[in-house]
Amino acid sequence: RAGIRFHGTRQFSKLDPNVQTKVSVETGSFMRDCGAKQDTSLHRAAAFGSETSIDMLLKAGALRETEDMHGDTPLSWASWYLRPRSILRKLCYGPYSVHLTGS
Repeated sequence: RAGIRFHGTRQFSKLDPNVQTKVSVETGSFMRDCGAKQDTSLHRAAAFGSETSIDMLLKAGALRETEDMHGDTPLSWASWYLRPRSILRKLCYGPYSVHLTGS
């Protein structure tokens, strides 16, 4: 059965990495419900995840340009949380890019 392997034990197929949380609707996950604002897994990974988790989501079809309820993309979230340039570059889309500045 084809799918994405999680924690090396189970496989899941037909996962949608672009599912968004719904405002005021419980997801059953404490941390996701803390600030459910129509964000996706890529938004959360951009802010708190590893490069590997971001790569996995992108490979699974996660969309870089998906906006949360405030119009913010995963790139915005990564920027707020001062993520490394390598992560910011992975999340760039359309006219956005990361450039070296200063020394």
